[in-house]
Amino acid sequence: MEKKRKTVKGGQEPIIIKLDPILDLNMAAALHSNFSKALDEERPISIDTADVEKITTPCLQIMISAGLSSEAAGNSFSFNEPSEVLSNAFHDLGLHSFLNRWSNAK
Repeated sequence: MEKKRKTVKGGQEPIIIKLDPILDLNMAAALHSNFSKALDEERPISIDTADVEKITTPCLQIMISAGLSSEAAGNSFSFNEPSEVLSNAFHDLGLHSFLNRWSNAK
């Protein structure tokens, strides 16, 4: 997972996190760490999920927690181009409302 920055309207630079293709239990700690660091910067967070090929429930929980924490801090949180696998995982667990709320590719 890599973090990038780009300037957006209003001068705020969102943190862009590109997710790895495989997000399983082995990746949960790293995912949590990346989101924690991003949340500490108190900027909008944009997640590039296009390459996600496998995702497990713990990683989805981490993403949802990060999204809710970002919103609670008054910052935006978004998924750019959710992969089909990510979309299916949210739908299978009945969490599609979060995907719809944070998706830039509606």
